[in-house]
Amino acid sequence: MKKQSLLFFFLYLISNTFGQAYDYPFAPTSKVTDTLFGSYIIEDPFRGMEEPGISLGKVSTDESPFTKLYSTWITEQNDFSKRKFSQITSVVNPMKTISSYRVQYLLRFKKRKYYYSIYSGNIRYSKQANSTEFILLGLRDLDPDLKNLPRVNNYEPSLDNKVLAVSYSKSRNSISELKFVNIKNSRIYKDHITDLMNESIGWHEDGLYYVKRLSAEEGGGQVVRCHKLETDESEDITVFKRKNEALSLRVQTFENERYLIIEEWDQKKDIANYYFMDLKSEDPRVKPLVLRTPQLFFIEYLDEHFYVATGVESDNGSIVKIDPNAPLKWKKVLPSLDKGVLIETDVIDKNIYTIHLVDGAPVFSMFDFKGERIHSFGLPAGNSIFNISATDEADEISFSVSNYFLPPVFYKFNLKTLEKKVVNFPSASYSIEDYKMEEHTVISSDGTKVPMIVLYKEGLKMDGSAPTIISTYGGFGEVVTPRLDRGLVYWIEKGGVYAFVAVRGGGELGISWREAGQRHYKINSINDFVAGSEYLIEKGFSSSSTLAGTGLSNGGLIAASAAVQRPDLYQAVVPIGAPLDITRLEHKSTLVSNIDEYGSSAIQGDFEVMQSYSPYLNLKPDVNYPSMLIVTTERNTDVPPAQSYKFAAKLQKGKNQNNIVLLKTIPSFGGEIPRGYYSLMKDQSDLYAFVWWCIKKQK
Repeated sequence: MKKQSLLFFFLYLISNTFGQAYDYPFAPTSKVTDTLFGSYIIEDPFRGMEEPGISLGKVSTDESPFTKLYSTWITEQNDFSKRKFSQITSVVNPMKTISSYRVQYLLRFKKRKYYYSIYSGNIRYSKQANSTEFILLGLRDLDPDLKNLPRVNNYEPSLDNKVLAVSYSKSRNSISELKFVNIKNSRIYKDHITDLMNESIGWHEDGLYYVKRLSAEEGGGQVVRCHKLETDESEDITVFKRKNEALSLRVQTFENERYLIIEEWDQKKDIANYYFMDLKSEDPRVKPLVLRTPQLFFIEYLDEHFYVATGVESDNGSIVKIDPNAPLKWKKVLPSLDKGVLIETDVIDKNIYTIHLVDGAPVFSMFDFKGERIHSFGLPAGNSIFNISATDEADEISFSVSNYFLPPVFYKFNLKTLEKKVVNFPSASYSIEDYKMEEHTVISSDGTKVPMIVLYKEGLKMDGSAPTIISTYGGFGEVVTPRLDRGLVYWIEKGGVYAFVAVRGGGELGISWREAGQRHYKINSINDFVAGSEYLIEKGFSSSSTLAGTGLSNGGLIAASAAVQRPDLYQAVVPIGAPLDITRLEHKSTLVSNIDEYGSSAIQGDFEVMQSYSPYLNLKPDVNYPSMLIVTTERNTDVPPAQSYKFAAKLQKGKNQNNIVLLKTIPSFGGEIPRGYYSLMKDQSDLYAFVWWCIKKQK
């Protein structure tokens, strides 16, 4: 132990003797070498950063020198970044401008009788889509002792619209809890259910079903229980139980509360079982419905059938109906469209409403139960159609439309006349008349056509001089739908260009598109991002001295990998919460689906692919990589912060790394712990300030 400590401190002293372009608080190192599969030798001098107990602003009392020194290093790194941002924001400070943009819009979700919204720390409701809202519940009232506002995971009204069940948690990674509020008088009931497995709840009469996590003392696993309002949790009845920790249970009931659906999803195998219980039966029992299937989305129960959206035997999603008395005989209601990925659907009365992405552009459609299209309309790529809902009128439904610049617009759609009517058009303190939102097609290295949206202001000089940000996500089959971003308004107003490239691995073009950027094919995602970057340069939008890459989580991995492989393409890169030492991710992450997405470093074939594009493992000490702002959060267990710490430390130690490397550790990304509006805006402002400064200081 003493020999290891002496070696550690010797390396720590050596690590602080190298000269750099910036006076970084250098990280201590230790000699860690892994030999994998007999031939791969991996040097990992910053492995100590993975140790538990390392924390921003808190020097642990742990006796480990690693823990103490790295906690100090993280704090010093953030202090260094703050000092540098003081210099940067003296030159360019987006915060004041972004905060000056004012928007007013209506975004309410109809749940049974009323419309609900969460705004300014309150759950609000109204009787009509455009009528006055009333404050139903202050979020702080859910847990008055909590320093931050709790995070609302879900809220559902009872069938009689008298009680609202609210699922919430103290942070993204903390256990969910459940409370109830009287809709008429805002009284919070004494009922308090803790240790929820997730936010899924299903009402039935004066009670509801939920999924509870069992403690080790209780045998572990999870159970589905039924809770009756105004009773103690100890009286709740267990209806379903599983001890396998790899399984995840969810519950759902429908508008008529006839059936309970229980989903049993095996996260490792990505296979689900579905069970149902007839709640109207004199002897209700849980019975199997569909076993060993990819995940299904149950829409509604109508005409003695479950209406279900599925990707089974369809690349782009289809809708089937399942008779609970003959569950093996699925009847196809709406087949998969050749060019159209199903991203949202609802069954209202006698029609099926869908939103598909067709070549990246949203299309709204209305079908009858025979699968015949009654009406449809589309919007250009870069827009979103969402929030399909019934209204107070029998012959109309509602939906919302938004894009990067436009706040949500609330529409009503007349089912007889097929006319759309704006209920409430949003107002904004800025004009978007001169903004351009164009669809482009990028040809990747293997000839694949990749869609990309490019945003800029009319009058842009196509000479490569415009500061440009290219972004992506491209993982887990997720479809990224455009939403209002006031930071982008600032960027475009300042003469910048923004591009979003839908690389393989995302779900924008269907299941096959997702699989083409998954696991052994993740390199395709990176190649697509590089191709998008080269396209922007070739067409005159940008140049290698004015181009920056960014992305959140998986998107940050792609941007960082592209920068490590092609440092000549970018002036700056901002990976946010990204898995940057990908071969070590599974050792510390709690997200099981990471293995399905990237592979396992315990499998030689997977490891060989992962190490080929790992940003951390492929850094070379003699290369001057683009300037980087590496953003992470302490409380992210999906992608632990050590992934960013190690990458930043190794970059800063590069002997030829003259471009600046900053590490910024924040409490959360907004979804993990609800943060103030100001804090989130400040994070956004820092990104644009950093990129602008990196680009302009070169001129």
